[in-house]
Amino acid sequence: MVYYLQTLPVLFIIGVTIRLTKSSFCHESEEVKLNCVGIFEIVHKCNAEFIQNAMTTADPFTLCTNDFSFRAYRITMKYYDRLFSTHDPKNESALCSDQYLNKNKMNVITSLIGNSKNLWTTANCDQCYNTLSSTSKNFTTSTEDFLNSLQLLTNCIDKVTNISFVCNKCETHYQTLNGIYERIKTSSNNKICFDLEDKMNKTRRDWSGVYKCCRDKRDSLTAFYSLATTIFIIAVSFYSVVYFVGSNYPERNVLDEREVAICRRSEIRDSAQPGQSSNMSSFDRNNLESQKKSTEQDNSDNEPLILSSPLNQALERLN
Repeated sequence: MVYYLQTLPVLFIIGVTIRLTKSSFCHESEEVKLNCVGIFEIVHKCNAEFIQNAMTTADPFTLCTNDFSFRAYRITMKYYDRLFSTHDPKNESALCSDQYLNKNKMNVITSLIGNSKNLWTTANCDQCYNTLSSTSKNFTTSTEDFLNSLQLLTNCIDKVTNISFVCNKCETHYQTLNGIYERIKTSSNNKICFDLEDKMNKTRRDWSGVYKCCRDKRDSLTAFYSLATTIFIIAVSFYSVVYFVGSNYPERNVLDEREVAICRRSEIRDSAQPGQSSNMSSFDRNNLESQKKSTEQDNSDNEPLILSSPLNQALERLN
């Protein structure tokens, strides 16, 4: 008897908890016609449940495919739209939305519903379903294929006791999953249901980081290193050949630019004074001609001809 008396408070607390949970549970009303208060109560409860589920399904992200989130969001939007089409029984000319929405500049209810819509839309949750009007989840065929393939890969990895054997034993399942994801990505123009995108990102990260199975990445790195090494060897060989050939090539005597300029000015000045040549005596002219002939005979062994001009004299000094 004492035992039962001690358990009564516990049973009372459990009963109150169940009652409160049931009263706050998001569900559709069985009544065909609801007044504004009833519609608003459903919107209030279901939107609160959706926000709560969004926080608990943030990581890993399962908001779109979660049963509670799907039901809460669908019912919230359904009854929120009814606020704009149902008239207040007390005032037939007024809608329920006039009673609860746009009452002040803060407009809290509209903002909260807008946040829920924005979260659902940003995550592309609609891409997971054929329609949201159904009372049960109606996944698209591609979504079902992806989830089933992911489950097969997970089961395969769980069965492998040695982590080093995961690559060989589960390679087929991984490639199948990756192929399904790429087809979904192409058909949806990169607007993928974020549940699937988050699952695929984590799977790829584990496949390459934890299990070290990313062969495509290893092959691409090997090809890159091989190409870089080849280019480096070719560059070193080319510059080495250029260096050795250039070091053995005879150097040319380069005339200083200032001396060239001085010599050219001297030639121009001499050509501008033609009378000087007429002042030369016949003896001097004969002597100059004999010097030229003697120079030609001395350079008969293919040496360059040296003329008695200031430019050639400067070149002779450099040689």
